[in-house]
Amino acid sequence: GAHVVEVSIALSENALAMRIRDDGVGLPASPEDEARTGHGLRGLRRRLIELGGTFGIEPTPRGTCISVSPPLQAPGYPATEAIATPARSP
Repeated sequence: GAHVVEVSIALSENALAMRIRDDGVGLPASPEDEARTGHGLRGLRRRLIELGGTFGIEPTPRGTCISVSPPLQAPGYPATEAIATPARSP
């Protein structure tokens, strides 16, 4: 398992970018191994792409880096002010 996990989040006008990097042993190398891990990452990738976002997985010398970027306004859905507008202080 991983000992260190780094999470970074950036917000732009149109998207939220998140990167999760760890120092674990990596992800399954073969489709047979991937099938045994469930549907989590495949489902996440499918949903992001359906919404117009991006998803990427990269092996690193020590672990794995997963990058996701969901759009703040998905095609066919109205803009959500709560997502697109930073919270205000009382």
